[in-house]
Amino acid sequence: MTTIAISRSLAQLKEELEGLGYRVYYEDEINTPTDIFIYSGDSVGGSLYSANQMLSTVSMQNSSAMPLNNGGTLLIDAKNKSLAEIKFIIENRTYSPLF
Repeated sequence: MTTIAISRSLAQLKEELEGLGYRVYYEDEINTPTDIFIYSGDSVGGSLYSANQMLSTVSMQNSSAMPLNNGGTLLIDAKNKSLAEIKFIIENRTYSPLF
């Protein structure tokens, strides 16, 4: 199952993703590797700093853990994206189809 960390400013999106069956945690609650981090582009500096801090903390806490099967954490800027668009990004690990 996909584990998602999310900025606190995206509380409504958290509930919607949980309704779709994803495990979603706020960025300051998670202490294990996460597949995806969703932040708001409205506060890019703060959110990306938080993402970096969260990923560094998780990495240090789990340095002996097996790496994620997908090769890392996908960062998603939720600004101006619908739930359907975010779901597509999560499921395909890409922002748009190639063709």
